[in-house]
Order: sequence, then C-alpha cells, then structure tokens
Amino acid sequence: MVKLLALLLCEKATFNRNEKVTLHGLFDGLRIPRPEKVPGSGPQTQLFFVFYKVVVTSAEITTAGVPGRISLRITNPSGEDVQGSWTDPVPFAGAFTWQSIWALTTDLFQDSGLYKLELLCSNDGSAVTVGETQLLVEHI
Repeated sequence: MVKLLALLLCEKATFNRNEKVTLHGLFDGLRIPRPEKVPGSGPQTQLFFVFYKVVVTSAEITTAGVPGRISLRITNPSGEDVQGSWTDPVPFAGAFTWQSIWALTTDLFQDSGLYKLELLCSNDGSAVTVGETQLLVEHI
C-alpha cells in the first residue's frame, strides 16, 4: 500500500547536506501572461516544482523484481491530459519512505481554469491514484 504524505507546488526547492528538502514559495494557483499567437514572441516561461512524499507500507509496489513507478498525470480544465513525462522508478521492496521533485514550466498550462495534478502508483501497467491536488491557472 502507498500512502501520500505530501503533494505540493513550489517556486523553488533546495537540499542541504543531510538531504533535507526546503520548499520555498508554496502555492496553489498560477497567474501567468497569456500565451502569444506567434511562437517565440511571448513572455518567458517560468519554472516551478511539484514535490511529493509517500510511504510504501508493503512490497506491493514491486512485482517479480520489476520496479514500481510513481508518476504524475496533469489534466487540463477540459479533462484532457497535458503531455509530459513525470515518472520515478521505485526500486525497493518492503516498507520505505520515498520523496522526489519534478520541474514543470508555465507553458504547459495553455488554458485558464482548474487543472488536476494526480499522483499515481503502478507496478503492473495499471495505475492507482495515490493522491491529487488542484492548480488554478489564470492568464493575465
């Protein structure tokens, strides 16, 4: 079983020598300039991060030595998936805590509205939702 401890959006993340992560500028909404019609003439895209932390309480995430995966699916306000690859292999068996961070850019969010960010766990091709959060995008 996989239990979600955190799924957060932030402007910046830093790690210290003891591998402790510090998240800076947590948020749940984006205000970004409208996408321009002519490629290359629009505003510069901005980078931000999705941080997650889970606890795996059994060996269910791995099957026959094949590592499981934690992945992110982003759905736009129309219910369509946003294209991207945010996946981490989880190579361990047994109980453990796992955390990671993915970089995203504001140009992924072409429409204003409520996006769904869903954290998934899979080990045999089928994915199970571990948790989700929402991101409100507003174009200014």
